[in-house]
Amino acid sequence: MTYVRKFGRPDLFITFTCNPEWPELKNELFHKTKMVNGKNEVCHTATFFCGYKTKIQPDEIDKIISAEIPNKDRYPILYEIVCKNMIHGPCGKLNIRSPFMNNGKCSKKYPHKLVKDTQTGDTSYTTYRRRSPDDGGYTAILKVRGQTEIMVDNRWVLPYCPVLSRCFNAHINVEYCHSVKVIKYIRKYINKGSDRATFSVNRENDEITNYLNGRYICTSEAFWRIFNFEIHDRDPTVQHLAVHLENGQHVFFNANNLHQVIENPRKTTLTAFFELCSHDDFAKTLFYDEVPSYYTWDDSRGWLKRRRGKDVPGWPGIKMNTAIGIIYTIHPNQSECFHLRLLLNYVQVPTSFESLKAFDGVIYTTFKATCLALGLLENDEQWKNALAEATLSESPSKLRELFAIIIVFCQPSEPQSLWEQFRNDFCEDILHTERTRLNDLQFIYLYIYERAKSPIVQHNL
Repeated sequence: MTYVRKFGRPDLFITFTCNPEWPELKNELFHKTKMVNGKNEVCHTATFFCGYKTKIQPDEIDKIISAEIPNKDRYPILYEIVCKNMIHGPCGKLNIRSPFMNNGKCSKKYPHKLVKDTQTGDTSYTTYRRRSPDDGGYTAILKVRGQTEIMVDNRWVLPYCPVLSRCFNAHINVEYCHSVKVIKYIRKYINKGSDRATFSVNRENDEITNYLNGRYICTSEAFWRIFNFEIHDRDPTVQHLAVHLENGQHVFFNANNLHQVIENPRKTTLTAFFELCSHDDFAKTLFYDEVPSYYTWDDSRGWLKRRRGKDVPGWPGIKMNTAIGIIYTIHPNQSECFHLRLLLNYVQVPTSFESLKAFDGVIYTTFKATCLALGLLENDEQWKNALAEATLSESPSKLRELFAIIIVFCQPSEPQSLWEQFRNDFCEDILHTERTRLNDLQFIYLYIYERAKSPIVQHNL
């Protein structure tokens, strides 16, 4: 998601599936050996074309992606590749036993409609050009289960890139990214909810057995590790930036260095950024998340100027790299830290935590108050209007319910102020009951007092 923030939505979503018929694979197998599960190796990729000034436009889709059967006479090799790898199913009435069938319908929503032109709508899916035979589209003859021949048209073609298909001779599904939803699909685990685990407690703890039970390496990963290939790579690099309140950073100490850590705690990327802004003129032009592009982080020395990269015009000795900074996410429940993070995205030249609270000559007591003064938060005018309107017709109990809903779900900027303004309306029934009780007690006290002054009562006393 950091790349999305930096470069915008991806351009293409590519699904690359291994082809078990590749000569490089078949030549390494023993005689009469077949690859059964080669098609199970699938790679999903979101591609960013960062070199272009603008994203792929709708009128450029047909130059990159096709959802049609090629001309067999003009592109014979591509025709064979598409017919073998990029035809869906077929399923439905043509093949009711297709694994894609679910409750009598194709789970992939094939066949698609035949259209003359590519269309991009409000959803994340694009309607690609699929011309009918009458409009110049082509057909192909396929065999189902190796015997029955059927004719298919462009309704059954998966979107592909002719260049990639021709180069790799494999199932390579290429989709135009109309929105940012595709990156969330690839990183689907961010939307899956809480993780769950099943565990048991035993008296005997065999660490070796536990490790083997929880460790699995497939043949592909084993091959990759044996040849010392890189397991993971990320380019451009992403530098995570700390965010914490004053004296709120994590510190690690033992009995020997306790006093040293207390007196001189290790710098964090945030505290080092404050120091950098106090003496570096170029750093004063940057926001917190922009620093990693021009400085490298050293745990012992803090932020250091980059030695490699492109020269920054007008700033001798400053070089720029492709690194991207990302500030750790803070939950809104941690109000002060959350608003501190918000200020770091909008305030330049902060030299301390105190300086972040200053605006227009006023030093506010909280980061939240500073955000309100800067106009970074919505005011509570709409909630005040809603409560004021409700006081004209609703009972106090309903007003309290409305106030609770606003507090829980609407995140007002100053809930205490809302309470102070409408507390008499919220508690009208309670105050009425209390006043009635007090009036009754006052009447009883007065009655007793008057009776106490009576001569008869005094004589009896």
